[in-house]
Amino acid sequence: MDQKKIGLFLKELRKEKKLTQEQMAELFAVSNKTVSRWETGYNLPDISLLVQLADFYEVDIREMIHGERKSKTDEEINKAAALMADYAEEKQSKLLKWIRSISIMGEICAATTLAIQTKKFDGSFSSFGLFLLSIIIFTAMTIICLYTNGLLERIAAHKQLVKTVKILNIILIILIVRFCIQIGMVLLIAVIDASGLREQRLGIEQYNKIYYLDEYAADFGSRLLIFPEETDNMINPYFASDLHTGIFDSDGYIILQAEYSEKNYAAEIERLRGISCSITNGKAEKFTNYVLYEAEDFAYPAYLTCDGFSDMYEYALVDKENCRITYILVNYPDSDVFPSDFIKYTKAEMFYKIDRGTECFSIYAHSFDGGKTFIVNDNW
Repeated sequence: MDQKKIGLFLKELRKEKKLTQEQMAELFAVSNKTVSRWETGYNLPDISLLVQLADFYEVDIREMIHGERKSKTDEEINKAAALMADYAEEKQSKLLKWIRSISIMGEICAATTLAIQTKKFDGSFSSFGLFLLSIIIFTAMTIICLYTNGLLERIAAHKQLVKTVKILNIILIILIVRFCIQIGMVLLIAVIDASGLREQRLGIEQYNKIYYLDEYAADFGSRLLIFPEETDNMINPYFASDLHTGIFDSDGYIILQAEYSEKNYAAEIERLRGISCSITNGKAEKFTNYVLYEAEDFAYPAYLTCDGFSDMYEYALVDKENCRITYILVNYPDSDVFPSDFIKYTKAEMFYKIDRGTECFSIYAHSFDGGKTFIVNDNW
């Protein structure tokens, strides 16, 4: 089959109709460039378009394939049919070559993505989800690649191999279902947790240390030792709390700020300096944690009982110049709910650096045996 000859014939027929390439492109809903490629023989119309062109130019389909007008005989009609079959096969072959190339490129990209996901896998839900998605994409591209290269039928002939593939697919489906169930459970827990009770209090008359110890001490892992018992000797006191009780724990903040007379300020500083908590493990080994004085990581010098242990912070900021002390407890810090007026009374590196594990400072807990035994204060 001579593509250039067919192209010249198409060009001749167009000119007989006194049409431009632009007009032909508009009639057959293709681009001008496509018509030009037909007539130069660089590319050929699809079979469906070839039939439409034959009808439009009022010529026989065999003449379109031969690239010239011919008389009609049975033999020539049979040859035309054979040429049409060759024409279709050639078009399909070109398309198949493109699909093969694209499938191989897709297979390489999918394999690369899977390798990256494997290397960066950290065990989180998002990481696991991306890993499963990469496996699915890689599997799909593998099937396409094998099919376009004619290998899928050969593989299908090996029953043992087919059985292995089926088992792997079942395992993959189980993993996907398990992942979806886990995601669903996490979302359900998150919704239930978000719907938990939220208690907000404002005003110094709402401050009651005993109440907070009874309601929240266990959740916070704190005895609120930094917070004072009484507020009678305070000047211009301010109090606010916003606490949310979830399924497993509570989160939020408690803020108490006050100015003192010089005498009362000095007495309160002495009280803060003397705070300690003794912890005893099951072997009667005792350890005493003293309040930590921190002058660098906070906006003001701070007496610290807990710094990031279980995502909880408890400290008292001291402003000697104004005889002002700001007592703060914050559990699972959230800058969106923290009062904007008190942002400056937080850690210097806003908002908080969360440290995990048992190395975080806490006056209420201690690690024995080099971290093997970790005991929370047993004199709660």
